[in-house]
Amino acid sequence: MSSTCDHDHVPGFSSVHHLIGHPQRWPEVDADIGAWVERTLAEMATALGEDLVGVYLHGSLAMGCYYRPKSDLDLLIVSKDALSSAVREKVARDLLAASDSRPTTGDIEATAMRMADTREFVHPSPYGVHSAPTERHEESHCLEKG
Repeated sequence: MSSTCDHDHVPGFSSVHHLIGHPQRWPEVDADIGAWVERTLAEMATALGEDLVGVYLHGSLAMGCYYRPKSDLDLLIVSKDALSSAVREKVARDLLAASDSRPTTGDIEATAMRMADTREFVHPSPYGVHSAPTERHEESHCLEKG
């Protein structure tokens, strides 16, 4: 049985047929979500350039339990060195733009870290940028102030 996930009430979102309760995994995710993820990865690669070690998908989409109506996109962005303030700002702006262009109601949660900080678990984990739905307003406000 298929259904349409109705996001017509949200500006910029379109309805996509999707099985009710059907979990998705990368790379068999709905085409519009896959394209959004690929665009977001390309933006991160451009922002970090040669300093990029990798962008890692984790969470529900990586584990095969991504549900279009509610799941978010989880990314870990790893750099060789600490990000400069200009790169941190670019990454934050790009993540806000990715959030604004997402094809689903689930948002994006991303953390940028130095490779050295991924070797041993420390709480709280040090990071250069962290973007999450609950912090979007604050991030946007800080970026606007410069």
